[in-house]
Amino acid sequence: MLVTRLSTPFFAKNQAGGKGYNLYLLSQAGLPVPDWIVFGRKYFEDFVSENSLQKPLSAILADFESQKLSGEMAEKSILALFLDVGPNQNLLQSVHLALATLNPTTPTAPTEYSVRSSAADEDSASHSFAGQLSSFLYAQGESEIAEYILRCWASAYSARGLSYRIENRINLTKISVAVVLQKMIDPDKSGVLFTCDPVKQSLSSYVVSSVYGVGEGLVSGRLDADSFWLNSSDGSLTHSEIVEKKEMLKKNKSLAKNKDTSQLETCEAYEVPDNLAQIPSLSSSELSGLFKLGQKIEELLQRPQDIEWAIRDGQVYLLQSRPVTGFDINLIGFPNLWDNSNIVESYGGLTSPLSFSFALRNYRNVYIQFCEVLGVPSEVIKDMDSYLAFMLGCLRGRVYYNLFNWYKLVGVLPGFQQNREFMETMMGVSEALTQEISERIKPHESWNTFRGRMRKLMTGLNFLKYHWFIQFVVDDFLKTFHKEYDRTRNLPLRQMRADQLLSVYLDLERNMLGRWKAPIVNDFLCMVHFGLLRKLTLKWLHQFDSSIQNDLLSGEGGLESAEPTRALLGLALRANVNPKLKKLLLETDPSIALEALNQSEFQDFYQGIQTYLDKFGFRCMSEMKLEEIDLMTDPSSMFVFLKNYLRQENLEAPDESREKKTREAAELKVAKQLSPLQRVIYFWVLKHARKAVKNRENTRFARTRILWCCSNNFQPNWRRPCKPEHPSVASRYFLADHRRSFRNFQRNPSV
Repeated sequence: MLVTRLSTPFFAKNQAGGKGYNLYLLSQAGLPVPDWIVFGRKYFEDFVSENSLQKPLSAILADFESQKLSGEMAEKSILALFLDVGPNQNLLQSVHLALATLNPTTPTAPTEYSVRSSAADEDSASHSFAGQLSSFLYAQGESEIAEYILRCWASAYSARGLSYRIENRINLTKISVAVVLQKMIDPDKSGVLFTCDPVKQSLSSYVVSSVYGVGEGLVSGRLDADSFWLNSSDGSLTHSEIVEKKEMLKKNKSLAKNKDTSQLETCEAYEVPDNLAQIPSLSSSELSGLFKLGQKIEELLQRPQDIEWAIRDGQVYLLQSRPVTGFDINLIGFPNLWDNSNIVESYGGLTSPLSFSFALRNYRNVYIQFCEVLGVPSEVIKDMDSYLAFMLGCLRGRVYYNLFNWYKLVGVLPGFQQNREFMETMMGVSEALTQEISERIKPHESWNTFRGRMRKLMTGLNFLKYHWFIQFVVDDFLKTFHKEYDRTRNLPLRQMRADQLLSVYLDLERNMLGRWKAPIVNDFLCMVHFGLLRKLTLKWLHQFDSSIQNDLLSGEGGLESAEPTRALLGLALRANVNPKLKKLLLETDPSIALEALNQSEFQDFYQGIQTYLDKFGFRCMSEMKLEEIDLMTDPSSMFVFLKNYLRQENLEAPDESREKKTREAAELKVAKQLSPLQRVIYFWVLKHARKAVKNRENTRFARTRILWCCSNNFQPNWRRPCKPEHPSVASRYFLADHRRSFRNFQRNPSV
């Protein structure tokens, strides 16, 4: 059966090949496409099967792959094979039916047609066979069209096509091709339109190339073409390159057929009239018409397009459209953009589904709290759930940030373009978002209205309010947090039933995770202050290297996250002055070192270890992962660290004064380089950056503690036997979130 514009979508997609199916879509959308019909891939497959060509084709292809035959020799052999067999009765009858359908009033009239190959794997987003398969123009009569169809089939095995398939690892044994028969437009001018700039990989411009006559001279590179760059937002001409057009291709009136070549010269060159050679081949109205058609096609096909067009008597016709290949990413819409530059520190290696579901759920809840703090209306927050619920992605067991959703979240604050740069700095993103994509990122469509802009102003004012009161808010949070933490960590979790553990977890979620507004607001303040400091440093202190900013932020003191390291070093210093104790620690297997101390004479040191474990036993390598084993459960890694300290030749107590001296020296260097006004501004920003960084470290230490509580809540269930038909209550609690999140990422798992 033939593929027509009235065919069902499934049949058209399955049979018409890339070029044919795109014509089908353009026609369905009512765009100006010359009448067409497609001889679907089944015609080709039946022709090969009925004439028993599989075996000789396989032999030729095997010789090509083993380099016994060159690509050119394989191409000629296969063309001769097809032409020797000739068109079968089914093909001839279908050509007759096609001509009657395309020209129902006078089917035998000398109407001219184009015959174009449409490979089944052609014109996809990842592969394009443009210029590798045959096209024939100005075809007339059933026998000529039937022969051209055979030549199109054979061109699927062209030397260029075979080499392309080998390079891209496309199976040679599954080649299939359809053929498009289309009413011929004998154009005054023709060319291609890219709804992007394929050279610069940019969506800011459309690029139009045009020649007089048919476009084969442009596609083949035989003729020079005029080029026009149009602004993609309004179609205005930004610049053009006009060449001298000496020749144009039109119908070859003395066509000589050559059985040994797959490309017949159906066109020949004619001189361009002198009055047209030096002027632009397209008028402003024609460029405007092409731009509008390009917009419609891109909107229809949802990717940057490479469109062939022709103009006859002022009317624009669309001959074909294919996706532009070669883009690193899909620049249309909001493709997922995954990045683990920063989060890999917390979720190194593979992460369990439960840990990912837990993280996904709590990231959502935390950022909902952030929006509530800023005064975002509840109905808008509900609409934002489509991305607040998916701030992370789990791809092949590894956790990534879903960066576009983070950009949308930052967009709730005024100054998005500035804040996104600060966010990229804090998250360690190696490559900034391009301007053209960032301009299209909106947190919610209502932000574009007048009320939305006023609301954004209010969120900015609410955020600014926390700048002045954040220290009070953070101190109050830490005070309340430690009370709840001390209560929870002393519960006998390992003796509790699953339903009791679930009750404990719900209390954690409500009383601790549900009150996370202070840390998340401070994180955003840290992002802004740190970003401002970096920007001012690059602008005013560019003569210094990048370490100057780190020196200025060092020596702040009061960082809870530094206490475990200082305490462990203190234990190492105590052991280092006692040769017998030092020998015990160095020679004992870390897995039994705690018990060895328990049974030793060094009870004071053993109590020091127990005090350390009581205060910092929640620490582990990947503290965000619920499956990780903490020091309280297995302290062996702590003894490994102690051994490493004891093996150092010059073990010294930490000298905090050294960091303070480095900081003071950096302050003096900076002060000398800045004007009085710059000093006031710079050191004001520095003061608030230091405070925000300190608060960030301390609140993140609180996050580590609560994750330890949650981990202890789940781990008793992991280690306790459970019948398959009776999963734990805690597991069932997270099952719905886990399934929902993974379904979302299975839809688009691209990185």
